[in-house]
Amino acid sequence: MRSRRWIAAINTSGIAREFEKLGHFRRAVPGSGAFPAATLGKSTTSCKLDGLINWILALTVESSVYFKKEMIISFHNGILLRDDRVIIPDSLCLKLLQRLHSSHLSTVKTKQYAHAHVWWPKMDKYIEDIIQRCHTCALVAPKLQSDFQPWPEPDLPWQRVHIDFAGPFWGEKWLLIIDAKTKFTFAEAMGTETTAQNTIQVLERIFDFCGPCTAIVSDNGPPFNSQDMTVF
Repeated sequence: MRSRRWIAAINTSGIAREFEKLGHFRRAVPGSGAFPAATLGKSTTSCKLDGLINWILALTVESSVYFKKEMIISFHNGILLRDDRVIIPDSLCLKLLQRLHSSHLSTVKTKQYAHAHVWWPKMDKYIEDIIQRCHTCALVAPKLQSDFQPWPEPDLPWQRVHIDFAGPFWGEKWLLIIDAKTKFTFAEAMGTETTAQNTIQVLERIFDFCGPCTAIVSDNGPPFNSQDMTVF
């Protein structure tokens, strides 16, 4: 029906129709009009595009990154551009990295600034490596907090005790001795003297009352790190 409407429209338009007889179309002999492979190869070799073809075939894996389908490479005033960013040659990458990191910005900010102006293959990896090796950045970088690991609960009371000083309260320092199993706590007034000898005297009195424990845990601050406490 559609073809009939077109024919009717042409008939009423006054357009002259011309036809070419194609009676011999199906009688073509295979290969009679085709170019032999040798002829095509010779013509390709002498073609003006031969240099371009050989150049494309010679592309290495490294150079192929410049020709991804999402990239638009242009040449302007002797400078290669990827979209609106300057493509940096390999010989200048290190020097440019040093300039990018001269203010010791963070990895994220350095990448953001670089992506706005320049490009070269594996640029993000280069930026990450130079910042990780930067001594100045390592000094001011926030220290990673280690995961909190609680002490395991002992099997028996008075098997492990934790000791530390608190205060001053009411004008005195206090020695706290806490049983890790029962959480029972001794609080001994130490006055203003928290020497190793005074601490040992208090611990001896408590151990005489409760018996010796298996392990004592402290923060290794004075006087717990003294030679007298080690011998005790």
